[in-house]
Amino acid sequence: MSTLKRGATGSYPFVGGAQAEFKVTDSVTGQVLVAGVDRRIGGGNISTAAQWEWGDAENVMKDWAKLAVERLSAWTKGTAKPA
Repeated sequence: MSTLKRGATGSYPFVGGAQAEFKVTDSVTGQVLVAGVDRRIGGGNISTAAQWEWGDAENVMKDWAKLAVERLSAWTKGTAKPA
C-alpha cells in the first residue's frame, strides 16, 4: 500500500511536509534581489498519523526561518557565498 501511495503522490503515507516560495525585492527600486522555491517532506510514522499537531510542517518552517536568518545575515555582512 505504501508503494502505491508513493507512486501516486510522490510521498509515503503519514508523511507531513510543506512547500513555499519567496521573493526579496529592493524597497526603493523594486528590483528582485533573490527568489526561490523549496519543498520539504518529513518522516512518516503510523503512530503519529492521527495526531492533530503541526509536526513535520512546523519543523520545516523552523528550518526555513533559520536558513533565512543565516542567509540575510551573510548578505548584509558580505560573506555570502555564490549558490
